[in-house]
Amino acid sequence: MPPGLKTLADDLPETQRSLLMAYSSILTPEAMAALQEQLSGPRGVLDAEFATLDENAPDDVRQRLAERMAPEVRRQHRAHPALADLGLASHRERAVAESVAVHALVEFHNRAHLDVLRRVHTILVENDTSGSESNGTQQ
Repeated sequence: MPPGLKTLADDLPETQRSLLMAYSSILTPEAMAALQEQLSGPRGVLDAEFATLDENAPDDVRQRLAERMAPEVRRQHRAHPALADLGLASHRERAVAESVAVHALVEFHNRAHLDVLRRVHTILVENDTSGSESNGTQQ
């Protein structure tokens, strides 16, 4: 584990520790510091629901979780802009950084997790495109 993250990582679920290791190979020190700050905050109900999401979770459960997560992800992007753009947050070329991130996500998450993350991304993009940021849910 990267220096300075060992204590923090000890309190994280295995999946997040594994993702943190992968991200440490591509993120700049500034982005790693932002990630450390983000992860050091209290973990809420959404974190627990996402972590325990069953691979066979029904579509409506996935959609509701994504709709509830989207405002939090937007808040995190605003609080930690260094993490909002992987190309800027990485000391590697964008293609390499994106490849590492995608491989790590696929390796350490089940299909339902990946589907929820895709839905969150879609919600955020749709809200950005429509200019609607009121609550982070689809209109």
